[in-house]
Amino acid sequence: MDRFRRRPVVAASSPGDTGHIGQTIIGALQRISLSRKTSSKIEEVPDLPQDIKGPLGLNLIHGIPKPLIDFIFVHGLGGGSRKTWSVSPDPRHYWPKERLPQDPDFKNVRIHSFGYKADWDERKESTLTVHDFARSLLNEVQCSPDIRGSNTKIVFVAHSMGGIVIKKAYLLAREDPELRELAHRIHSLYFLATPHRGSQLAKTLSNILQISFGPVSYGAKPFVAELNRTSETIISINDSFRHFVGDLQLWSFYETTPSTIIGVDTMIVDKSSATLGYAKEHSSLLNADHRDSQVASDALESQLEQLIKFTGVTESPIGELSTLENIRVAGSGMWLLSSEAYLSWRTDNDAKRRIFCLTAKPGSGKSVLSSQVISDLQDHELRYCYYFFKRGNATKSNISGCLLSLAYQMARYDSTILKKLCEIEQEATSWEQWDERMIWRKLFLGCIFKYHDSHIHFWVIDALDECHMLPLVLSLFAEIPQHLRIFITSCKSSELENGLVKIAHFTEHYQVKATDTLQDLEIYIDSKMYLLPAGDENGQENLKQRILAKASGSFLWVYLVVRELQEAYSEESAEDILSELSTDMNEFYAGMLETVSNKGIRTTTLAKAVFMWALLSSRPLRVDELQFVIKLDINQTVHNLGKSISAVCGQLLSVNQKDEVEAIHQTAKAFMLQQDRWHNLELEQINSHTRMAQICLKILAEDKEHWRSARELSKSIIGVKFMEYACELSAKFGPNLHISPSSIRHIIPEMCPLESLISKTYRSIQPGLCVKGKLNKVWDDCLIRFNYPTHKTIAVAYGEHHVAVAASDGTIFIYDKGSNYDKFILNHGERPRTIAFSSDGEYMASSGLRKVRVWSTTKRTQVWSFDTEHEALTLLFINDNTALVAATKGNTAIFPNPRQIPRKALFSPDYTVLAVDYRGLPLYLFAVQAKKFIGCCSREDINSSGNPTDFADYSVVDALAFNPNPEMNSLVVSYGFGELALYDTRSSDVCFQISGVYAHHLACSPNGRKLITGSAGGTIRIFEFVGARGEALSLVYKHCPYEDEDDIQGIIFSSDSLSFAFSAPPLEAEVTAICFHPDGDFVFCGKQNGAVTYFESATAAQRGILYCHSANVRIVCIAYIKETSLLITGDDAGRVLLKNINVSRLECTTGPQIAEIRLKNPPLAILAAPSGSRILLRSRISVEVWTINAGKIGTTKYYDGGNKTTIVNHPALTEYFIIIDHKSMLLCSWTNSHQAKLSTDEIAQASNFTVTRSSQALQHPV
Repeated sequence: MDRFRRRPVVAASSPGDTGHIGQTIIGALQRISLSRKTSSKIEEVPDLPQDIKGPLGLNLIHGIPKPLIDFIFVHGLGGGSRKTWSVSPDPRHYWPKERLPQDPDFKNVRIHSFGYKADWDERKESTLTVHDFARSLLNEVQCSPDIRGSNTKIVFVAHSMGGIVIKKAYLLAREDPELRELAHRIHSLYFLATPHRGSQLAKTLSNILQISFGPVSYGAKPFVAELNRTSETIISINDSFRHFVGDLQLWSFYETTPSTIIGVDTMIVDKSSATLGYAKEHSSLLNADHRDSQVASDALESQLEQLIKFTGVTESPIGELSTLENIRVAGSGMWLLSSEAYLSWRTDNDAKRRIFCLTAKPGSGKSVLSSQVISDLQDHELRYCYYFFKRGNATKSNISGCLLSLAYQMARYDSTILKKLCEIEQEATSWEQWDERMIWRKLFLGCIFKYHDSHIHFWVIDALDECHMLPLVLSLFAEIPQHLRIFITSCKSSELENGLVKIAHFTEHYQVKATDTLQDLEIYIDSKMYLLPAGDENGQENLKQRILAKASGSFLWVYLVVRELQEAYSEESAEDILSELSTDMNEFYAGMLETVSNKGIRTTTLAKAVFMWALLSSRPLRVDELQFVIKLDINQTVHNLGKSISAVCGQLLSVNQKDEVEAIHQTAKAFMLQQDRWHNLELEQINSHTRMAQICLKILAEDKEHWRSARELSKSIIGVKFMEYACELSAKFGPNLHISPSSIRHIIPEMCPLESLISKTYRSIQPGLCVKGKLNKVWDDCLIRFNYPTHKTIAVAYGEHHVAVAASDGTIFIYDKGSNYDKFILNHGERPRTIAFSSDGEYMASSGLRKVRVWSTTKRTQVWSFDTEHEALTLLFINDNTALVAATKGNTAIFPNPRQIPRKALFSPDYTVLAVDYRGLPLYLFAVQAKKFIGCCSREDINSSGNPTDFADYSVVDALAFNPNPEMNSLVVSYGFGELALYDTRSSDVCFQISGVYAHHLACSPNGRKLITGSAGGTIRIFEFVGARGEALSLVYKHCPYEDEDDIQGIIFSSDSLSFAFSAPPLEAEVTAICFHPDGDFVFCGKQNGAVTYFESATAAQRGILYCHSANVRIVCIAYIKETSLLITGDDAGRVLLKNINVSRLECTTGPQIAEIRLKNPPLAILAAPSGSRILLRSRISVEVWTINAGKIGTTKYYDGGNKTTIVNHPALTEYFIIIDHKSMLLCSWTNSHQAKLSTDEIAQASNFTVTRSSQALQHPV
C-alpha cells in the first residue's frame, strides 16, 4: 500500500491551508484506491464480526488524548459504517480504524464513522430521505461528547450518496443559528465518487428491483429516487450549497474504471457529475471503479509496495494536473477536441496515427490543452497515463522519471502488468542502475507491451521540449505497439523535427496557429471579467478586445495580464496597465522584476534568496523547507511565506498544489537566470551554487548524531572496503568457495593481489599455502574467464540473461549471466559465424555458412531454422523480437551492388540504417525504412587525394559499430591501416579520426557512452563519446593482457553497460606436468601447448623454454635424472623425449637429445632407476622398461589396477621396483623387467618397508 507523503501534521489554526490537510489526505486516498479485481484470495479469519455492515449512528473508532482534527467517514447508498471502508469482512481490512492511525501524518487525528440505513435492495418500503440522513448526522455530531467538548476542526470523508448527505448536513448547520459555531469548525469536505448532479444508476436500480421483486413486493425508496439527475433534492442542495463554500476546502475524487452492472461495463458516476466545478474545488482521479474508490486491499499491499520500491513513484503527477485544471475554463480547447485529426487519433483502431504531436510557441497554453485532452479521455472512459516534463527539475526533466511514472500508472490499471513488474523487481539485479534504454527495454518492451489486456491505452506527455534527451524519447516511441496512443505537446525545435522523421509514418503533427486559440483566450477572459475593472457590456467587450489584440495568441501573456488587471480599481488604471505592458515576454518579466528591485534592501535580499533556492535547487522546495533554508542563509525568519511569496517576488514565483515553490513559467525561469540588468537580483550560477552547497554542508556538519565518533567512521570505511572485496572474491573464487568455504582462511588470501586489503590483513596471519611468482598488485578488471582447450572461439554474444560463446566445431556454450556458471550447450551443426540475442533474451539466433537457426533460451530448444545460399554478415531481431533480419554476402540486403559481394554489413540497433562495405569502395549507408541511399563514408584525406589506388589501399574496413544513442547518429569504422573514424549517419560526413588503434572488433555500450576496441595485438581500449552530440572520442582506458598473442575474436557489452565479454587466446599455456631439480633451485614444467620450461624456485619466475614437443600436444609427465642430467618428458601422443640439461647456479640450458621413444598409449608417469640408466614408462594399462638410449628391456607388462596401481623403487633393493595394486604386490627387476626370484633372506628384507604417500608421488599422476 502506498505510504502517505511525509508532511507536517495540520494545526487547527490554519483552516485555509490546503497544502497540508489536502495533500496528506489525497495521498491517503490515492493509496487506498486499489482495484479489487486484482486481489488475490483473502485468507480466512475465524472470528469475523457478526455485523459486517457496521453499526448505525456516530461511532468513535480511534481516540487520542489531545486531538487537533476529527475525521468522520460517511458511507453511501447500500453501504455501511464498516462495510464501505473494508475490502472484506476481515477486521484488519477496516482501513480507517486499522491503518490510518498507524501513519505518523495522522497521529493527531481522532476518527469516527457514521452509519445510516440506506439499503436500496430491501423489499420493505422506506420513508427516509437525504434530509433525514443529514439531520441524523448533524444531531449525532452535535451530541457527541468527544466533539462537543473540544475545539477541533472537522473533516468529512464521504463516498457516493454520502457526499450528498454531508452537503445537506453542512447547509442545515449554516442555516441554524444554534449550530453556527459547529458549522465554522467544519474545515474540509472530501467527496469520493459523489453524484453531485445525480446518476443514471438510480433509474437503473429501480428498474432492476421492479424486475426482480415485482412492483408490489418492492417497497419505494425515496432516497434512491433523490439521486436521479432531475431530482429536486439534488438541484436544491446544489443551488444552496454554492453560496456557503467560501470557507470550505473541497476535494472531489472521480472514478476512472467502469463498474460491471448486469454484465455491462459502465461508469456509475462520471467526472462531470463527480465534480462541483467550483473555483476553489480541488478535483482528482482515483484509479478505481465506484465500489473500490473507498476500500483498501491487503492482497495488493505487498505488490504495490514492491512497485513503489521498484519505480520510486508513489502516485501519478496529480498535483500538476490539478493546477492546470484550476486554470482551465469549461468550454475551452474545443477547437482541438473536435478537430478531425484529433478524433482520428483518439478513435482510430487501425493505429495509422498512433502519435499526435502538437507544437506551438512558448506560452501558448500547451499544458492547459494537455489537461483538456486528459479530461476528454476521462469523459470517454478511456485508459490513460500522463506526465509533465519540467526543465530544471532533476527528476522531471529526464526520461527515466517519465518512463517509471508511466510504468507505475499502467500497473495501477492492469493487475497482470503489476504482477509482472513485481516479478521483474524480484529477479533483476542492479535495477537501481538502469538507464532509460534499459527501463524501456525491460519494463515496456519486455513486460508492459507484452502482457497488456485488450484495451487501447493512451499516454499524454506534456512539454517534451523540456526533456533533456528529446531525440532519445522519440526513438523509443518508434517501437510502441499497436494498442498504444501518445499525445505530445512541445515547442518547435530542430531536434523535434529531426526526431519526428523516424516516426513520421504513424505520427500526426499539428502546429498550433494563433487563430486556433483565439476562442480559448476569449473564454478565459470572459471567465475572469467579473474581477476586472470594466463597466457595462460594451466596456467589458472593449477591454477584452484590447487584451486579445496585444496577446498575439499567447495564453501566458493573457494569464499574467489578467492577474495584473485584477489589482486595478478603475478603468483608467486598467488602460494604463495595458498601455505600459509589453507584448514581449522578457520585457513583461522585466517590468515585474523592476518592482521587486525598487523595494527596500531587506525585501530585495529576501527576494534574491528566494529566487536562488527556488530556481536553482535540483528539485522544487516546499514552503516549509524554503522558510527553513532562508533562515540559515540570510538569517531572516519568515512566516506565511506561501501567502506572501507572490508579493515578495513580483508574482514571478507561485506555490503549486503540492505546496512547492516554482516559477510561474519556464520562460520566466530562463529570464531570471539570464538577466543582468538588476544587479541586486542577479543570480550568478557558479556563486549561487557554491553558496547553496555551503549551506547544505553546514546543515550536515551540525548534525552531530550522524557520526558519533571517529572510530565508528573508520569502521564504516573499512566495512565498505570489505564489501567491495567481497564482490571481487565472489567473482574470482566463487565456485571454489562454494566447494570449500574454509579456503577463504588459508588459501585465498595468498592468491589475492599483494596490495589488496584481504592480502595485507590475512596473508601473514594464516600459515599454510605460500604462493610465489608474478602476482598482480591490485585487482584487475576481469571478472571471469572460460577456457576451451579443444576449441577455437569464433563469436560471443551478451544477452539479457545469458552469455553465449560459439566455438569452431559448431558448439555454442550458454552461461548464466548472473553466476557465470555453465547453463547448457547447443550445437549449430556447422561453424557459427554470427550469434545474436533478442532484446528480451528469450531467443538467440546463430548463423553459419549455410544455415540460420533460432533457439529458445528458456526451453533450450531450436524453434526455427532455414537454409541460406549465402553467409549472413549480421543478424538483428526487430518488431518487438517477432522478426529476424540479416544482410548476407549474396547481396540479399536491401541495396545490393550487383558487381561485388559485400565484405561486411551492419544494421543500426533501431533498424533505420544499414552500413555495407565492399572491397575497394567507400562504406555505403542506406536508410532502411525509406529504402534510400544516404551517402558514402570516406575519410577526409582520401577524398582530397583523388587517387583511386590510394583509396583501394586505405579503405579496408576491419570493424563497424553503430552508437545506439539516437541523439548521436554516429557510426564508428575501424580501418585496416589502424585508423578509427567516426561518421554522422545522417550526412555520412566524417566527424573524428584517430590513428594507431588497429581495432579488429568494436562494441558500443547500450547507453551510447562508451566504445570498446579489441586489436590484433591483444590490446583492449575503452573510449568515451565526448562533445554535445558525441562527435569525438576520448581514450579513458587501455589494457594489454594479451600482448604478442592472437587476435581478440569478438567483443560485446552487457545490456546494463556495466560489463563486457570478449573471446581471446589463453593468457599463458597451462602447466600440466611438474618436477623439481634435486638441488631445489629450479622447477621443470611441461605445458598444455607442448612446451617444456623451467622456473626459478626462489622467485617463481619462468626463466625460459628448454624445448618443445609438437605444437599444442599436451605434456603429460616429466622426470629428471640427476645421475645422467637427463630431463624426460612424455606427451599425449605417446612420444617420450630424453634431453640432456646443463644446470648451473644461474640457469639451465638444453643439450643434445639423447633418445626418442614412441609408445602405443600416452605415458601417465615416469620412474627412473636409482642408477639412472633405465626408465619405467607407465600408461593407463601397462608398464614398459627402457634404457636411456631408447632400448626396450623385456616385454610390456599389463595390469588392471588402473589409477589404483602404485609403482615405486624398492627402498632397500636398488636393483628392483615394486608394482602394487589392490590384489597383489610384484617385485620386478630393473635388469630385465621380469618378476624377481629371491631367497628367503632377500624376501624378508624386500618385504620390510612401508609405502607412503610420498612414495606414490613418484608417479607424477595427471
